[in-house]
Amino acid sequence: MFAVSQKQWTYIYDNRGIEIHCLKIFDQTLQMECLPYHFLFVAANSRGYLSYLDTSIGSKVSAIRTNMGRLNVMCQNPSNAIIHLGHSNGTVTLRSLNA
Repeated sequence: MFAVSQKQWTYIYDNRGIEIHCLKIFDQTLQMECLPYHFLFVAANSRGYLSYLDTSIGSKVSAIRTNMGRLNVMCQNPSNAIIHLGHSNGTVTLRSLNA
C-alpha cells in the first residue's frame, strides 16, 4: 500500500493503484511518514498541524498544533520514531507522540 496526498485529502492505494481509503482527517497534507514499528501514520499540513493516525484501528490519535506556520520539511528518526520538523523561520523541532 502507499499513500498519496492530493489537493484536499490523503488517499491510500493498494499495489495495483486501486483506492482503499480516503483519509478526510488529513487535509492539505504536505509531508507524510510511516512509523511501521509503532503502527502510526504521521502527516504535516499547510496549517501547521502534525497529526497521528493509528493504522491498526484506523483512528486519529493526536493532532498537535506547532504554532510555527506551514510545515514543509519533515522526517523521522527510525530508531526512536521522533519526528523532526523544519520551519520557515529556520528552527528545527523534535516531536513525539508521548511528549
